[in-house]
Amino acid sequence: MHQKDGIQFQAIQPLEFLFKKLTMTKDTFTKKLKKAVKTKINIQAAEKFIGQKPVMSTIEDNGWDILRMANIIPDEQHIEKLPDLSQTTNVIYWKVKEEKSLVKIAGLWWDKNEELYIFYGIIYPP
Repeated sequence: MHQKDGIQFQAIQPLEFLFKKLTMTKDTFTKKLKKAVKTKINIQAAEKFIGQKPVMSTIEDNGWDILRMANIIPDEQHIEKLPDLSQTTNVIYWKVKEEKSLVKIAGLWWDKNEELYIFYGIIYPP
């Protein structure tokens, strides 16, 4: 059982991301994402490279199912596009900020040519 804003609820696996917090500054995190793209890191090394366990990774059990269930919309404060799942081989993301009714995320995605991209999104809880 979890408690948030005085409300108790039981989270199912896909909602566990609501409780993971970034343990570094957003600026440090963003620099690490950019460096990961520059060095063309693979998804197997991404978690260690960034230095924090992600909210979601498609190499984890049920990762693709969790990604498909998440209602991710673009974060309009950033120009980077969201992954096109039909052209994506892997995705990994971290929670960047939590606001009252949404969670901002940032992550990496790889296309079918193994090119690496950064994305920023917003997830609204169901």
